[in-house]
Amino acid sequence: MTSTTTTAPVKSCTCTDGTAATGTACTADGAAICSSCDVGYHLSVNMCRVSKEMIPEAMVTQVMPQEMSLVRNLMNTTSENSMAVVVGMTATVAQRFSRVDMPDGSSKAIEVGGTKVEVPASIMSVLTEEPCALVVTAYNLSRGNDEHPYQEEESGETERILEVKAIVNINFMSVNLSYKSIQGLVEPIKLSLPVKRTTGVECAFWNETSKSWSTEGLTISKDGPAGGPLVCET
Repeated sequence: MTSTTTTAPVKSCTCTDGTAATGTACTADGAAICSSCDVGYHLSVNMCRVSKEMIPEAMVTQVMPQEMSLVRNLMNTTSENSMAVVVGMTATVAQRFSRVDMPDGSSKAIEVGGTKVEVPASIMSVLTEEPCALVVTAYNLSRGNDEHPYQEEESGETERILEVKAIVNINFMSVNLSYKSIQGLVEPIKLSLPVKRTTGVECAFWNETSKSWSTEGLTISKDGPAGGPLVCET
């Protein structure tokens, strides 16, 4: 059983005390006053606008509280195995699982925001605590003015702009809400993204140390036809 909660409309504002939300801004005495914006938006001229330059690290940091809250609620109930929440440009799904749910050779999959994450049963060989939760947050980069976050990199004298087509945040959490590190899997974790597999498209992760995108440890699955969904394996 799965429950889904939608907590905030796109481009909504968190208003200061005594002000009322009107569309994409807050109003008080005829003046637009917006104190903060949803994840994926920034404050500009008292309006919430798409944050084109918001780096992935900042986006991940902002969704951590909603991921924590979702897993906490999931672990505190026995009637549901999955919960979901939609906040602004993000959609998060948390799914509880244990060894009895994943016999050898099987897998567990989560779908959210056009993204599918498939985890092999061999994950249980590195997860010592049970039950655990797989938490997936997808970022809807197509909303607003169809602007996409980007990162500028310098390579010698040449500057290139990387257009980010899709972002997904994946975490494994224990029953005590601690993040679990996953390494050395025999079978890969598969990520199917809402992006066409075409020439020039790459799978990458955000390296928090170097503050840049890295393709290390990621490969593109050749399964399926060219032009089909991009499937990354790690």
